[in-house]
Amino acid sequence: MDPERERPRLPYAGIRILEKACWLTGRLAGLLFADQGAEVLVLECDVNDSTDVDPYLNRNKITASSMDAISMSSIDIIIVDGDDNSFQRLPHQILLRTVVALPGDPVFGHLSHDIDEDYLSALTGFFTNMDMMGWLDRPATYTPLKLCSIYAAVIGANACAAALVDRLRCGKGREIHASRLAAGLSAIGALCLKQTGLPKHLDAVSISHHRSGLPADLLKKYKQAAIADPGKQVWLFQRLYPFMAPYRCKDGNFILPMATFNRRLAVGFCRHLGFVDAVEAAGIVDKDPYDPTNMPFDECNLALPMGLDFQKSSKCAELFASKFMEKTAKEWEEEFETAGLPCAEIQSFQDWMQDKDARMARIVADVEGLPEAQLGRTAWLKSAGDYPALRKMERNKKVEFTGHPSPADAAGSQPKPRPLDGYVVVDFANVIAGPAAGRMFGELGATVYKVGPGLPQHAPMVMMVWQAELHQGKKSIIINHKKEGAQEIVRRLVARADIVLINKMDDQLQSLGLDRETLDKVNRRTILLQLKAHSGEKPSARSNWTGYDPALQGKVGLMTRFGPPGCPNFHGVASCVDYLTGYMATFAGVAALYSREVRQSAQGDWASTSLAVCASLTQFTLQKHEPPASALGASASGMTSHSRIFKVKGGKSIYGQADPAKADADALAATLASMDVEQALAHFKSSLKSLAVPVQTCGEMAALCSDGQSTTAHFKRKDAGQGWVVETWEPTWFCFDGRPVSTLWAPTRAGSDAPQVLAELGYSTEEVSALKKSGAVVPTNWYKWEEEMETEPAGGLKRKERA
Repeated sequence: MDPERERPRLPYAGIRILEKACWLTGRLAGLLFADQGAEVLVLECDVNDSTDVDPYLNRNKITASSMDAISMSSIDIIIVDGDDNSFQRLPHQILLRTVVALPGDPVFGHLSHDIDEDYLSALTGFFTNMDMMGWLDRPATYTPLKLCSIYAAVIGANACAAALVDRLRCGKGREIHASRLAAGLSAIGALCLKQTGLPKHLDAVSISHHRSGLPADLLKKYKQAAIADPGKQVWLFQRLYPFMAPYRCKDGNFILPMATFNRRLAVGFCRHLGFVDAVEAAGIVDKDPYDPTNMPFDECNLALPMGLDFQKSSKCAELFASKFMEKTAKEWEEEFETAGLPCAEIQSFQDWMQDKDARMARIVADVEGLPEAQLGRTAWLKSAGDYPALRKMERNKKVEFTGHPSPADAAGSQPKPRPLDGYVVVDFANVIAGPAAGRMFGELGATVYKVGPGLPQHAPMVMMVWQAELHQGKKSIIINHKKEGAQEIVRRLVARADIVLINKMDDQLQSLGLDRETLDKVNRRTILLQLKAHSGEKPSARSNWTGYDPALQGKVGLMTRFGPPGCPNFHGVASCVDYLTGYMATFAGVAALYSREVRQSAQGDWASTSLAVCASLTQFTLQKHEPPASALGASASGMTSHSRIFKVKGGKSIYGQADPAKADADALAATLASMDVEQALAHFKSSLKSLAVPVQTCGEMAALCSDGQSTTAHFKRKDAGQGWVVETWEPTWFCFDGRPVSTLWAPTRAGSDAPQVLAELGYSTEEVSALKKSGAVVPTNWYKWEEEMETEPAGGLKRKERA
């Protein structure tokens, strides 16, 4: 192999992009490529440099004086806003359009492509379902985060990156639409998911404030106290969710333990803090929730902390609250993470931007030519070596256009409908971020083998219910790594893989035999794609710390934006950070794949991203200044008194932007409060000549889009077999050459594809039977094989009814 091919190289070195976008989505997509070595050109006349966020979106890019200074045939990707038709795409070029709705959408096509972000947040459910404590008489809470646009930027970049990979095979580009509305929907899959037909013991204990042992009148009393007093709200938060609530420490700061979805971690916290005897004395047990005979213990099972009755849940909260006062939050954080127990000292975004470890990891990085640090790169590849320093936009740099020929067309070859068709991903990830990356690889055409753990520690809600959305388009097998023959199955999977996807820490990779050194012995060309919690581009003290989406919300400042003062609150349990991290992992993996193919390298890469960098990215528009007080906290309504959430009759809300010259804010609010939703929307249209939209829940948006009329948003019923029926979104966030992508197939139940997968790996029928018998391959749903389910009698153990 030519040593030149193995030298450090940024993955998109040699790729040239013309960024003709002025809106956030296209500019952020361009930045993702620029940070990975692409030459991103911006016409001098199109440069935006008047707002706080412009230095960030402009970095690592180059300006050109005019179109005359650019050789259009040398451009690989063109990024435009909306319906801009000023460029005729050449056959080898990829054209990315950032839009709101896909072309011809009869439901949402009336929305302007440059519509303000807040309208989309209102429609998709970001103002409603993201507040975990919204049932405390705050059904709608404003968020200043530009989530739809950020998600669209990452998804659009993924589509372009995958198209570049396919172009290496066929020589042709394509046109891509990145819908901001569809991208927002891609982030709420777990919040509006519907499913029926799982075995009773796996039909998950839900996240709810209704608990056994908490009568309605007492809940009402606690609710009223929590609304009036933030201290009482923290108290109630702790007693409802003791293993994922903020607790005051000796120094007055909050620590956030995170174990509410994981049996091993819940037990680990109790052991580490010396609670085991007290927990057992309270009647709490530790039982396997995947064993149907343990269903009667649902309300006292440490493996299901969300299901504990109120008395037992309160006991756990009391133990935590007392113990945490013995040390500072920072001391607890260091102690727990050293023990492998995920947690976070809750701090503000301003504190995070000054955090020494974040700076060491280059999650927050200096930029050459600028006085202030910025959020750093969001993905990194080992093959890139030491990434160069970030740099200020270069103005009017002379650009050389020689030596950049257009790719030759492959004879008779056309772009594949799904650009990653033919590649193989083996997905060992769990929870949401990693599986979301695997699902996205499948949407882009890759064959995805989903490998489940033989002894799951996460609750059935995580491993079963959420996977109803995340298992779509995958082939699922469950392997018990401790049984004879299991490692050979893993070896055969790795031998086929272009990418091995996993969300484990470095030491766990070694124990599973999935570290880079071990992979090289089986398949040197495979790419190790690792999702981590606290990592950045550079190693740091926290690089191997564990974490979950909610814990990182506390660490990077998201929680301090929501909830009343003194009561930090989550901004969604899954949809703010987890999905974004998964999609960023896809970007990292496809970058590594493209780099490998261009270099024709025999050596696979090691690509990474983390929850920390993606949680930070959700706040990138707030790096220099915080939003006004009206956009923060539990009562947040909007950026101004005229552009905000307005309450209307029936406990509903709308979002609208009124011209201050045409309406007094207080008078307008009073007028709208006397109207229902339709009347309020009509008032904005007729009297204020302005657009308003209803503030919807995720479920209301899903119901609106369940008839299949919208090409942008389609909430679809899918039959997964064996009586399992799932309703979730179609992946319209990918649209190639005018055709939105659909799911390859409905989600498969965990492990149900084992016979097919093993046959594809070369196992005979007799060998498959032997692997089943030995326990190396685990039954469907960690329960029974398909043939056993068909003869299973109806009925079974019942859960106790909840109050």
